[in-house]
Amino acid sequence: MFPVLAAAGCAPNSRPMQWIAPSEKDALTETLEARLWNTADQFRANSGLKAQEYAALGCG
Repeated sequence: MFPVLAAAGCAPNSRPMQWIAPSEKDALTETLEARLWNTADQFRANSGLKAQEYAALGCG
């Protein structure tokens, strides 16, 4: 189960979006998270790029 942002709607007087955390982590989510961090670590270690050079790829 992934965390989500819940919005009340687009009405002018609606409340802002709020963070809804998952009730619990399951093994699949933890495995995916570990794989993503491992991949990011490998990319940073082996790309030969500086942080500002790959930031647009990961954040944009």
